[in-house]
This record gives sequence, structure tokens and C-alpha cells, in this order.
Amino acid sequence: MTDKVERSSTSRRRITAEIVVSILIGGVAPYVAYVLLRPQLAEVPALVVGAMFPAALELVSLARHRRLDPVSTLNLVALTVSIALVASGGSARFILIKESLVTGAIGVGFLASALLARPAHFYLSRQFVTGNLPERAARYNRAWEQVPYMRTALRTTTVVWGAAFVIEVVVRLVLVFRLSTPQMLAVGPIVFWAMLLAVIAWTVGYARRARPRVIAMLEQAEASPTA
Repeated sequence: MTDKVERSSTSRRRITAEIVVSILIGGVAPYVAYVLLRPQLAEVPALVVGAMFPAALELVSLARHRRLDPVSTLNLVALTVSIALVASGGSARFILIKESLVTGAIGVGFLASALLARPAHFYLSRQFVTGNLPERAARYNRAWEQVPYMRTALRTTTVVWGAAFVIEVVVRLVLVFRLSTPQMLAVGPIVFWAMLLAVIAWTVGYARRARPRVIAMLEQAEASPTA
């Protein structure tokens, strides 16, 4: 029991640290870089230099974990788009809009996956809940197959996350055409992290209510003679 509590505490600290680093590198650093470089550079190059900070974070993650997840891939593609826009004489607004490409693609992907046999949150939740331990993963898979409520819960969270990302993109697109570049650089990350933290909080609360019900239904199914 003590080991479980310690692992849970360590996991929370790790996730908190990752969120703080992401906010600093992905939100604060691009704004600071733009403000410092703008007197010496044109608007678009200053934006691209700022975008290199989160890209560098993705490359560090790649070097540490030896793999590139879909979100990291989208972030690097977005940076490539920014560089291409600079080369073709693209405007600052297009550079700011490309920030929405990542979250927009994720949102659409989540919503589309809800129509598949296994939605996106099936895989995300399995990794988080089981820690990729074979015994826990096997029990998780059994729960998916034997407990219809679990399938409903994971499809629900998948749709909520997808909708949240799409709504965030719409808000950002409106702000891009209403705010100045420095204002957008400051407000954009706030909009994103406010949305993300809100949907995380909702998911945690929803999962806490759903988990006991799923466990009870799985135990009942396993105890059934037909299980």
C-alpha cells in the first residue's frame, strides 16, 4: 500500500513538473523571445525564433525517450510550416494561426476516434492507469470487453477532450484577428492552458466517479458462471 501511495505521489510530481516546464518553454519563452528580438528582427522571424523553444523541448523529449509521439510530431510539423511561411514571405497572422494546427488536429483526431472500435482515451487511459504493467493491462482490457459502462465512459471522455480542443482552436482563431501579435503571444497560452487544466480537472472527477462502478461491474462479470 505504501509503495502504491509513493508511486502515485511520484507520478503527480512528475506530471506537475512536466506541466510547469511546458508552460515556461511553450508559453513564456516564445513571448519573451519575441519581445527581446522584435527591435532587431522583423515580426515573422522573431515569431519563428520564439517557436523554436517548444520545438527544442520536443527534441529533448525525443532524445530522452527514443520515440516521437503524435503530439510531438505535430508540433515539429507546425514549426516546419512556420519556417516555410518565412521563406515564402508569410504574415505574422499565419504564423500565429499555425499554432492552432496542432490542437485542431488533436481535437479532430479525438472526435474521429470516438467512432472507432477503441477511442483515443482507451489507449491514453490504459497507459496512465496500468503503468504498462502486463497484469494491469490485461485486467484493463478485460474490463473494456466485459463492462459496457467502461466503453461508454471512455468514449465520453474522448468526445469531451476532442470538443474542448476544437473549441480552443475556434477561440484562438478569433483572437488572432482581434489582438496584436504581442497580445496574442501572451493570451494564446493562457487560453490553451485554461482549457487543458479545466478538461483535466473534469476528467479526474469523472474518472473518480466511474472507476468504482467499473471495478464492481468487472468483479460481477468475472464472478458470473458465463464470464
